[in-house]
Amino acid sequence: MGIGYKVWGIQLAAVRVPALAAYLVVLALTFVLGRRVAGDWAGLLAALFAALHPTMAVQSSMGMMDSLMIALTLGGAWFLLRTDDSPRFFAGWGLCCGLALLTKGPGAVPILPVSLLYLLVARRSTFRQPWFYAALAGGLVLAGIWFGSQFLLNHDAFVKPYYSDIVGYRLKHSWTDTALYLKSVSYLWASWGGVAPLFFGAFVLPWLWMRGPAARGARDATLLVALAGAVPLVMVSLVRQQMSWYMLPAVPPMAIIAAWLTTRLLQRSAPLTLRLVAGALLAAGVWLPNVYARPTAWPALVCVLAAVSMLAAVGRREAWQRLSGAAFGLGLAAALTGSLSLQNPHVTVMRLRDSSEIRVIAQRLGAVTPTGNPLVVNFRHYKLNSLMFYAHQDSVQLKDFCQQPIAPGARYLGVLAGGECREFLRGLAVESLGEYAGYELVVIQNSSTEPVTPGLPPNVPAGEAADEL
Repeated sequence: MGIGYKVWGIQLAAVRVPALAAYLVVLALTFVLGRRVAGDWAGLLAALFAALHPTMAVQSSMGMMDSLMIALTLGGAWFLLRTDDSPRFFAGWGLCCGLALLTKGPGAVPILPVSLLYLLVARRSTFRQPWFYAALAGGLVLAGIWFGSQFLLNHDAFVKPYYSDIVGYRLKHSWTDTALYLKSVSYLWASWGGVAPLFFGAFVLPWLWMRGPAARGARDATLLVALAGAVPLVMVSLVRQQMSWYMLPAVPPMAIIAAWLTTRLLQRSAPLTLRLVAGALLAAGVWLPNVYARPTAWPALVCVLAAVSMLAAVGRREAWQRLSGAAFGLGLAAALTGSLSLQNPHVTVMRLRDSSEIRVIAQRLGAVTPTGNPLVVNFRHYKLNSLMFYAHQDSVQLKDFCQQPIAPGARYLGVLAGGECREFLRGLAVESLGEYAGYELVVIQNSSTEPVTPGLPPNVPAGEAADEL
């Protein structure tokens, strides 16, 4: 991004080009892992499935770090599989783990339990390898650069919100909020459109046919890929605030396993049961509501091809088996083409966001005399990131601002959403600069000769004031 700022200046291209490059790396690593599981054709299909996923494509154009985190996670999985050839590949695994944690912080934590679970189940001898412990220590040192710097600068390792969600909500309030457990899973289900039943079923089907010593390598690779998709979903279900893009780390693993299933079904030797189950799952996607953006004849075509695939699978002749595989492939192509669309809001669960309003607010802030202090805001995520990007200023949340003493004469600019925030600025002079798009621009100043803690009403202890905020 630093190079992008030098080349393009402060504009969206400087943010989106690195994210797009990371997205292309994700597709390349999806191909590599798919080839490791089931050959070249499976790798190509896996990369194609991941590229057709609308939500991942939208996210890669927004300049977020999730694409890079997913790329590093897949890179760590590839290095972990290569440790069969040489233990020195653990160095690459540790580097990818550390860089993933350095990129996304707590969002990349699942890479560690994924790796350890895989090694515990399939590669227990690894725990006697010195290279493993050296790589693990190196990865933790890299991650410590970010977590340690956050703690030294802000006295917070940036895990407090997640800790509060898990401990403060799950452990103390509700273990029965099942809707929250399934929130990210429901996002993932919706994002696959009409192929969701097939792709979710693909997580189970490989284990029924990958048997025998000859399939051990593919089975171990599939196990690691499945863990890379399932563990992040399980861990994020414990967090109270789940965004629609939190499920994206599971997309490439699902694409890889679905590619294995597809290549298996295109072979003449595919088992009858596998053909029948896969055809039924493909046909089931037709009945999902609002997933087909194409004309009504399109889901009917998918249903007919799935039925032909199942009926032809019953025949014992080689020609019938070929017809079954061809019908399934055409039905899957029709389902992908008809349901995975950027224009379908029921499938693209993460929409492109318009930052034009935030740009206008940043321009209005630029016309005000700079204060040298962070902006006071009461909103987060994309809009806050956009505001800091266009205004070239840091920010502080209103809740944190109100709990700290404000020096005499200190002056701050604020952008407050929703109104009714002045009650938390007691003792400070607040001058309105006008409203725009639901946001009020204000100048906040301590006009007194003594420090003022605005969120602390007279004769109210600090703890109660914090609860009120």
